[in-house]
Amino acid sequence: MREEPVKAEHINAFIVPFMETVEKMLGMSAVAKGVSMREGSEEGNALTVAVGVNGRINGEVYLSFSEGAAVKAASLMKSRLIGEMVTFDGMVPEVEAALKELANVTLGHTIGKLRELGLESTTITPPTIHVGQAVVNNLLSGKALVAIPFSVGSLGRMELALCLKIAP
Repeated sequence: MREEPVKAEHINAFIVPFMETVEKMLGMSAVAKGVSMREGSEEGNALTVAVGVNGRINGEVYLSFSEGAAVKAASLMKSRLIGEMVTFDGMVPEVEAALKELANVTLGHTIGKLRELGLESTTITPPTIHVGQAVVNNLLSGKALVAIPFSVGSLGRMELALCLKIAP
C-alpha cells in the first residue's frame, strides 16, 4: 500500500498549535517565515526537542532553538532568569523541563487538530532533548523535513520541522 501525501492541512495542524502555544506560554507572537523542504539541520540549532507521532500519521516533530532562545524561553516559562543552558554537570533541569513542556502542550493541541481531520488514533511519545549542534546535525541527518522557521519576539528564531508519513 502506498503512503498518502502529507497535505497543507496536516502541516497547518502543527503550525497553528505551535503559534498559539508560544503566545500563551511565552507571551510572544510567533511569526512563520515560510515553509520549505530540506534535509538535515539548520545551522545555529543548538538544541532540539524531538517528539514521535504515531498512528495513521507517523514520524517525528522537531522543535529547535539556538542556545540563547532556549534559555530565554525557559526563563519566561519559569518566571525567573536562567543564566545558561548547560553546565559542567549537564543540561540545566529548568531548561529541559520547560522546553519539553512547550513541546508537549504544542503537540497535545496538534493531536486535537489532527483528530478533526479524521486522524483519530494519533498519539505522541514523550519528548526527548538533544543538545549540541553536532548532536542535532546527526539526529536530523538524511531526513526529509518540512521546515517552518519562526521569528519569536525577543527570543529570535525557533524552528518547527516535520518528518511525517501518512498511511492509507
